[in-house]
Amino acid sequence: MADLKPLVHQDADKKDDATLRREAEAHFAKSPGVQIVGELLCKLRSRALPWWSPEELRVFWNATERMRWLRERADLREQITSSLTGLPPAAARKKTPEFQGGLLDSFLEDGDVTLRQFEDAYDPIDLVVYGPATAIWRKFRERFPWDQDSAQNQEIVAFLLRALLADKSTHRNVARRPVLTPWEVRTAIPSAAWHARIPLDIRIAVDEARLQREKSGEPFTTAHELAIATPEVIAASVPLRELTCLLDLAQAAMGCDGGMPQVVPAAPVVVDPMLRDPEDLLASISRRAINTTASPTRAKTTSTPPPAHKQRTHVSSGYIAMAKPEPAHAASPWSDDDDGDEEFAVVDRFREDEQTQPRAQASIR
Repeated sequence: MADLKPLVHQDADKKDDATLRREAEAHFAKSPGVQIVGELLCKLRSRALPWWSPEELRVFWNATERMRWLRERADLREQITSSLTGLPPAAARKKTPEFQGGLLDSFLEDGDVTLRQFEDAYDPIDLVVYGPATAIWRKFRERFPWDQDSAQNQEIVAFLLRALLADKSTHRNVARRPVLTPWEVRTAIPSAAWHARIPLDIRIAVDEARLQREKSGEPFTTAHELAIATPEVIAASVPLRELTCLLDLAQAAMGCDGGMPQVVPAAPVVVDPMLRDPEDLLASISRRAINTTASPTRAKTTSTPPPAHKQRTHVSSGYIAMAKPEPAHAASPWSDDDDGDEEFAVVDRFREDEQTQPRAQASIR
């Protein structure tokens, strides 16, 4: 399927207005995606939508930018400029897109032209033929309130679904290959969601129609199912947010490249200051595993003091003096750790004491 690249005329300065007009019509006729975006623009313009208002659209695409889209169509720029500013046609035609756009902006700023008049001066079909239809489509998806299942929003989505399934454009009666097939629409909606959302009477009607056609030996397809569960029924029953999967399919079929949603960076992880550094923790676990493998029968040392005969001693003035207790260590927040680094150091000191203590007792005797 053809993509949504703007039309560029070859040797436009050597062609008359009628030839350029025919080439524009041919471009529109061969691109179903351009037709879809054009029909959508017309639908949105016919509604008073706060998220798609003339004020918003002028911010997205101002007068100078739009005139640049129409650089090769002097006849269209002349008509727009003359109708809004009153500049004579011959004089308006000779001006550059930048001059014409600046003139329109000045009329808008002074209040001589309203934003509604400015928006209506541009034919939506011309905008999608010569402008960035992909950007317009993506802006629609970005601005549409998908979490608001109002009747007006459902109507817009139903209109769009029907246009994606249609084999003919609503403008200029141009035939086209459907952007989406009934099978793609039906299978894009999970079966669990379909049976939970679509009204029971509609599902009963689908089942009865299937049985009737099978009785007469005729196949029952998803096209027959969607003739009963129409786009209007789907949009009114399934939350609009859950129907964005259909627009993902349509976007790929129409050739809207670079349509991936923006990735929101994850919030930084806040580490609890009471927790040990991960590298220290891993090192402690590794040393414990090695020690356990080397001495599988040795029980894990706990915080219980060792027996008196194994406590550290030293000879002082002919008697055995108990060593001062080691300062207490803060308990580890890890339930399976007990501060393993110090634990192994204590075990090693006990082993040294066992080797040196007999010599100290012999010296006392």
